Amino acid sequence: MQVTYTRPGKRFTLAALSPRLLAGLIDFLLLSLVFATLDYFTFSSNENALLLKPERLLHILLGWVYFAGAESCSG
Repeated sequence: MQVTYTRPGKRFTLAALSPRLLAGLIDFLLLSLVFATLDYFTFSSNENALLLKPERLLHILLGWVYFAGAESCSG
């Protein structure tokens, strides 16, 4: 459940589809850059395993922290 406080008389409008797609693209590019950098500088015990690398836990945690911070921002 999400609780938000708004001042009386102040209305918010939702963004249209194109700004949302642009924001999603920026998020995707930013996270892809971070994950690619992490993959380059980390060493895996099994380089043949594409999806089952130990670093994937780090990717999940960083993505979770990024989106939690972005969604909890008041701006």
